[in-house]
Amino acid sequence: MNNYANVKCPSCKTVIKMVVPTNKCIPFFECDSCREIVTSKKKCCVICEFSDTKCLVSHEIK
Repeated sequence: MNNYANVKCPSCKTVIKMVVPTNKCIPFFECDSCREIVTSKKKCCVICEFSDTKCLVSHEIK
């Protein structure tokens, strides 16, 4: 079973469906629409900072 997150690009507001990894954080991604490289600066990963869910790694830390 795959867990998905709807990650929103902070620049163009495009929502990208991403698979949430079970064993690592995703520190950056390239937006499919505007091609900007988006990095997480406030939280552990882009899923935690820009999506409607939290990464599985951050759940394990708590």
